[in-house]
Amino acid sequence: MLLTGAAVVVNQAMPEGRPEVVKATVEDFVDALASLTFPLVGALLVSRTGNRLGWIFGAVGLAMATSTLAAATAHYRLATDQLAGVAILQLLQEGLFGVFIGLILMVIPLLFPDGRLRSSRWRPALWAAVGWQGLALLVLFLTPGPVQDETPAVVNPFGADALGSALSVGGGVVSILLVVLPLVGLASLIFGLVRPREGSRLSIVLLLAGIAVSLFAFSLDNVLQPIVPGWGPVAPLLAIPAVPLATYLGLIRSRQPRVERAVVL
Repeated sequence: MLLTGAAVVVNQAMPEGRPEVVKATVEDFVDALASLTFPLVGALLVSRTGNRLGWIFGAVGLAMATSTLAAATAHYRLATDQLAGVAILQLLQEGLFGVFIGLILMVIPLLFPDGRLRSSRWRPALWAAVGWQGLALLVLFLTPGPVQDETPAVVNPFGADALGSALSVGGGVVSILLVVLPLVGLASLIFGLVRPREGSRLSIVLLLAGIAVSLFAFSLDNVLQPIVPGWGPVAPLLAIPAVPLATYLGLIRSRQPRVERAVVL
């Protein structure tokens, strides 16, 4: 919450009257507030059920909030002609957003609903998800040229021109795995429906429903924004909290047990 609040403050502190300054819109504020559902639900999962998955949700929220703060700080420094450190902030923004995406699409489905893999056969998929995170960060930090297309003057200080071919291959692998690994995670959830652990089927159904709501809201965003006034803030308000809220409801309803010590009287 503090990181998200700091991002909003930095954004509002930008100087007025400069066309290159991009201030937060209502939709940006809604995005920031909606993303808080991840750490909040994570804290509730850990405190009320002892579910280790709550720590993953906390990591999702931390990655998103830090990425948002890095983006706001980079915009502020650009707007005030302080270019030192902007490239690092943009790398941090992009890298942590990748962590955010990887945890949601690749890791959480594999560990749902109790923070454990369904069996040792799914371990290679988890290692592949972790490897994707590492490879994506490596490619990001070593790719030469501008970090972001909209700021061509801000060049990656770690870019390695000599690794051009290898980075192209690595980028291709990252793109392919970004499609394959979420499908593997979906397969893991479907396997959990076919062979459910005790009390886990309802939680998986609710998670899949949350994913469907999120995808539906985001897919309609580009279609409805031009024709429905005020739709912009509604889409993230539906899409972002859908997964954490469905997860929390599912795990509470399915009564995932909390491991406690027996008290002998």
